[in-house]
Amino acid sequence: MKKYLHLLFSVILLTFSLSIKAGDRKENSVFKIFDIRTESARPKITALYRDNDGQVWTGTDHGIFKFDGTDFRKIQGSDSSLFKSVTSIYQSKDGIIWAGYSSGKILKIYHNNFTIYNPEEGFPKVPVTGFAEDNTNKLFFCTNGEGVYCIDKGRMFNINEEDGLSDNFCYNISSLSDGRICTGTDAGVNFISFVNGKKNITVFNSGNELPDDIVRCVTPVGKGKIWIGMQDKGILLYNYEKNAIEPSPVKDWNNGPVVSMLM
Repeated sequence: MKKYLHLLFSVILLTFSLSIKAGDRKENSVFKIFDIRTESARPKITALYRDNDGQVWTGTDHGIFKFDGTDFRKIQGSDSSLFKSVTSIYQSKDGIIWAGYSSGKILKIYHNNFTIYNPEEGFPKVPVTGFAEDNTNKLFFCTNGEGVYCIDKGRMFNINEEDGLSDNFCYNISSLSDGRICTGTDAGVNFISFVNGKKNITVFNSGNELPDDIVRCVTPVGKGKIWIGMQDKGILLYNYEKNAIEPSPVKDWNNGPVVSMLM
């Protein structure tokens, strides 16, 4: 049971402040409160991401703020009325920060300068809810209603129900140790890969003994396993290499949706 204590269930608090753990024991403080403010508003936090340098990128309903351990600095121009709220943030292997918005727009940020990602194929029309890369450096992002998109060699293409995705409403997306991508949807977990250049999708859902088809989050752990967080049935550990559900550390879940998990 002790090994499960390392699993942290994080509740996404849509509040007006960000709590950062502080090391000042002289003041007997456990947390230090950092407040984000602008001239006209007190932004609502909608996404958090820690980059490879340890800096925290904070998505809000008033743009993106970068926290360096002392101050929040706004990324100017990231709060255009065309963008709406930030819904996801991710750093790709080349160091670029990608930010998805509820409008379907995507920003690319590099060295504190941003550009609007403007694919020839056009933007999604729904919220962008997560990003991930596979082992060939293809960048994927998932959406609330248009399935998954893949960016490869400058081109973008869609992966949806017509390709075998179980549902187009996707909550989050992760890369796996075997090179595949998995996404949690309203109809189970989808595992995505390319075989000889063709899309290949396998689904784990209630037809395979998943207790709840609405999967709000998937979190890889070690080799061949993922934690699955569900709408009503809590969590389970799934071994996708053996196609087997492992014994759950939590019984009779009644704490609502599991929307995020950290290892």
